[in-house]
Amino acid sequence: MVRCYAARIGSYATPCASEPVSPSWVPRCTMNRRRLGFAGVFFLISHLFVAWYVEDALRRMFIEEYDANCRRVRRWWPRSS
Repeated sequence: MVRCYAARIGSYATPCASEPVSPSWVPRCTMNRRRLGFAGVFFLISHLFVAWYVEDALRRMFIEEYDANCRRVRRWWPRSS
């Protein structure tokens, strides 16, 4: 339980806005690493979905146009020139 001094001194309640959300036994840096890991996994899953499913579906629908577009445009990073 987390003690919140905003409501009443010494009463147990939900954490205050100024207190950390993570439990006291978990360091805050661990929570940030966990969020970074979840973001990395989400990016990887999104990339694989786009690369395998969406690009394949577009290639089947627009054969020559999509191949010409793939030669002109990069997948994730824009061209500098």
